[in-house]
Amino acid sequence: MSAPFPSAPVVSPGGKIAWVYNARGVRNVWVAAPPEYRGRSITAYTQDDGQEISELQWTPDGREIVYVRGEGANGAGEYPNPTSDPQGAEQQVWVVSLEGGAPSLIGEGAQPAVSPKGGRVAFVRKGQIWAASLDGKEKPEQLIHARGENGDPRWSPDGAWLTFVSRRAAKSLGKCILIAYKDLG
Repeated sequence: MSAPFPSAPVVSPGGKIAWVYNARGVRNVWVAAPPEYRGRSITAYTQDDGQEISELQWTPDGREIVYVRGEGANGAGEYPNPTSDPQGAEQQVWVVSLEGGAPSLIGEGAQPAVSPKGGRVAFVRKGQIWAASLDGKEKPEQLIHARGENGDPRWSPDGAWLTFVSRRAAKSLGKCILIAYKDLG
C-alpha cells in the first residue's frame, strides 16, 4: 500500500513535464526535461501531512510552476486538517522555480491561471477572483467583488483580459454568467 504514485502530469510549451509524486503519503512536484527526461523533485515536503498538491500550471517561460497545496473548505468554511496540525491548514497557491529554492506562497486560494505575459497569476479565493505577482513583490489583490460563486479564471491570449464564470442562484435555477475583466497590471 505504499507504492509511489505519480499523477496530474502537465507539459510546458518547451516539452518539459511536471507531475505530482506521492511517495508514502509525502507529496511533491517533480519535473523532467528533454531530451533525457530524468525526473527530479523541485519541492521538498518531507511529511505525510495529508495535504494534496494539484492544479499544476507552467509559467510561459517554463522556468516556474504554480500549484495548489491543500484542499477546499467544507460548507462550514473549514479546511481539511488530517493531522490536526495546531497551526491549521489552508488551500494555498504556491510558485516554485525549476532552478532551485523554496516554494513561495502567493496566497490563499485555488484555480490558478498564469498570465500568458508571465509575471501574474489570477486565482480564486472564497468565491472571488484575485491576482498577484509571481515574484512576491505585489500582495494579492481582489480584482472584483461579484455576487455568486466565481471561478474558472482564464486569460486572453495577449494577457490583457481575464474571463471567469459567475455562478448565481435565482429562484432555485442556477445561472452562469461569463464575465470579462480588463487587467490593468
